[in-house]
Amino acid sequence: MKRIAIIAMTLLAVPAAAEPFDGAYARIFGGAAAVFDGDGSSPVAGAAVGVRQSETSPWRAELEVSRRGEALEGTGVMVNVLRDVGRAGDVRVYGGLGLGAMRLEEGGASATNAAAQAILGAGVDIGQTAELTLELRHVEAGSSPLPGGADASWTDITAGIAFGF
Repeated sequence: MKRIAIIAMTLLAVPAAAEPFDGAYARIFGGAAAVFDGDGSSPVAGAAVGVRQSETSPWRAELEVSRRGEALEGTGVMVNVLRDVGRAGDVRVYGGLGLGAMRLEEGGASATNAAAQAILGAGVDIGQTAELTLELRHVEAGSSPLPGGADASWTDITAGIAFGF
């Protein structure tokens, strides 16, 4: 959680960047999640809907649903707040935080825990209303539902596409 707080303070100090499109958008993403206290990586996939008003604010909000893991699986619903922090041509850099809940399943046991995530990403314009994204996330969701289970935390790298409408 300390890492997430440091990212939040950094985002507040950086100047805003322009957006490729305003208003509502939908985004899908997929990639790999490295599991802490575990071996290897596992798949991650998700979708989000959000809204941004770049002419008046560098901030945007989105509702995200995601699924990650194999041995320890997590299905999460998060509310993310993102801030655009820089732009170079068609590439936009952003960061943010998300809070929500994660349903954890492992070895026939399940639990629903509070969850938080820190997000660092970049988007590349591919038209007036679309962009490709690349994100690095760190997700914390408490502990495995098994007695004495490991921490439920992942670091994800994902690629996605967003469409404005």
